[in-house]
Amino acid sequence: MNNSSTRQSFLLNAKIRHDWALENLSCYFGDKLDIIDELPLKRLESLDAGPLPPRLCTVALPDWANHCGVEGVILVPESLSRDSWDSVPWLDVAAWYMSSVAEREFEAERGPIFSNSFRLKGWDPRLWKYAWANRIALFLREWAGRKRGEVVDVLFGGKPQARLILSHDVDAISKTLPIRGKQTFRILAKALRRLGRLDIPGALNACFSALSFFFSSPSYDRFAEIIKMEKSLKAKSLFFVYPNDEDRRGLKKWILDPSYRLNSPVFSFLAERVKDHDAFVGSHPSIFHWRDTHSISRGRDRLEKRFERSISFCRQHWLKFSFADTWHCQREAGFHIDLTLGFNDRPGFRNGSALLLKPDPCEQFRTAPMVLMDSHLYDCRDYDQTERISEMRHWLQELNQVGGIASVIWHQRVFAPDYGWRDLYVKMLELANDLGIEFADPEQIALLRREH
Repeated sequence: MNNSSTRQSFLLNAKIRHDWALENLSCYFGDKLDIIDELPLKRLESLDAGPLPPRLCTVALPDWANHCGVEGVILVPESLSRDSWDSVPWLDVAAWYMSSVAEREFEAERGPIFSNSFRLKGWDPRLWKYAWANRIALFLREWAGRKRGEVVDVLFGGKPQARLILSHDVDAISKTLPIRGKQTFRILAKALRRLGRLDIPGALNACFSALSFFFSSPSYDRFAEIIKMEKSLKAKSLFFVYPNDEDRRGLKKWILDPSYRLNSPVFSFLAERVKDHDAFVGSHPSIFHWRDTHSISRGRDRLEKRFERSISFCRQHWLKFSFADTWHCQREAGFHIDLTLGFNDRPGFRNGSALLLKPDPCEQFRTAPMVLMDSHLYDCRDYDQTERISEMRHWLQELNQVGGIASVIWHQRVFAPDYGWRDLYVKMLELANDLGIEFADPEQIALLRREH
């Protein structure tokens, strides 16, 4: 189903849209969707993107529901705002977020942004800072409990358990010249930024790091290290492996796509761990295959043959993605769950939710957001370690507070000493564990997909 027909079928049809919104939020309501349906919710006949960039405002929640918002408010598009909280069409606001209707409209007018938020010039970053759709679900629970005079956790059960999907994109298994060049360039860009701030020692230190990175040659075979570390915390990861062995011609492919082959001995250990259910594998299609069903499907077949396991999960390389094409191609190729939805250049909840979400009312295909990536903390911003931990804590706390589900990416090569990003990953696991966030494994996610 293409972008325009998707908009026609549920954004312009009140019943389909509301049923779809309730289904995606059903983990908050259990089998009692009828109780939410009984609320005096305002409903729109149709839903559109509104002006672009979206104009936003905050709606103050009643005192008894302050904790459901951020400092007592929920961010809504101005076109859906009303004078009082009980006049807001809350399910339509949730659908506005979950369907990414504004970004879909932007894509229809100007083409896909390919997961680069900087292309959305003038957009309010508050859109992506919190899981607004999840917060709306928490608010609807409170409202329903208050109207019935019942304790919310008795009426609906407790809020969902927060789940973090640990994942590692396998973009390189050895230090190739493109890897050396790309990361060295990023470090030198950091040196220039520091020089612009007249931070001479910092700039010199970055230049030294760039030289050190370019000429060092550590092993990127970090699979055993990662699996052992995660196993100690009863966690299991998804390793997204590049499957496209067939065509490597051209400078762009050499620079942008992984250069390894599936028959590399490096993957023997991972294959054994997959066989023992200690780790899981997903497909990481070429940057050039974001709308190529045939190539995505052939890649899936290669992975299944190499790892002797059915492959259900997909994430596009470089997060190169289009609302109009990519999910459709992945579904046609036989995948069930995609973990691409996020930004290359910033962390965040790209569709304002932390849900295992059904993007199309007519399909069982699901997607969960990618909320945080290692490069967000090291390459996209010039943070020190304290700032990185603070940023990481925000996303984990939001996930925990709303009982959401989201994935994180920590590339397996960055555990090597030339990057030195291992310790922060360990810190993230410790923070998540302290907050009580569960580390989900793919079998659990597949079960959630069938249940909801």
